[in-house]
Amino acid sequence: MIPHYDKLPDEGGQELLGRKVKVYRNLKQSCFSIKDANTNRVIAHADILMLSNVQFTVSEKTRQRVLREKKKYVHAYAVGILTAIEGAWKEGFKTFKVTYNPFKGDSFVGRQVVVEGECDDKTYLFKSASMLRLTDTGLYALLTPTRAAFLTPQTI
Repeated sequence: MIPHYDKLPDEGGQELLGRKVKVYRNLKQSCFSIKDANTNRVIAHADILMLSNVQFTVSEKTRQRVLREKKKYVHAYAVGILTAIEGAWKEGFKTFKVTYNPFKGDSFVGRQVVVEGECDDKTYLFKSASMLRLTDTGLYALLTPTRAAFLTPQTI
């Protein structure tokens, strides 16, 4: 049985922290599935988690299958180091709400959060992020102000 965490228990589960993982939204279970990046096996499920040194990956071959068959297949991941389950916001970072839709493009895109629940109208292409907070309301990339300054708006 694969464990489902709301937060990491005091005993057990701590061995997950520091591991390189691949995370995707599990639509059937309404949570995030966490795969070990080396074995590619699901090792846990969580409602809220934090990743560091994140790379966003999309399998173009499977994306084309999704477009052709109009069915949902797992093919987009956030790959990074699992740093926390039940992660808190980090101060001093610029926050971007990140989304992916295979019917609108082949990459993750994001919009800067201006105030909680509202984003600006500029869209940015995302390949990586310093930190990523995954919640039931979405994926939030956290970038240092210096790194955020290098983002250029994209036309979608």
